Amino acid sequence: MSGGYLFVTARNIALDLIRRREIVPMGSLEEGPVSLVEDERPNAAESLSRDQELELLREAIRALPER
Repeated sequence: MSGGYLFVTARNIALDLIRRREIVPMGSLEEGPVSLVEDERPNAAESLSRDQELELLREAIRALPER
């Protein structure tokens, strides 16, 4: 695997993580106001998974060769 390919892959993973944070779910218009107050924060499992993905990304970036 070339260093360029690894760098592009790591960058794409980082961009995907950023995009996931920016996604705002759109509820249907038929849903009542209760859906507007739902807790949108990730649960413990989602937080742990995100943290593990970020650590893998950090390791991949650290493993990249110098430019």
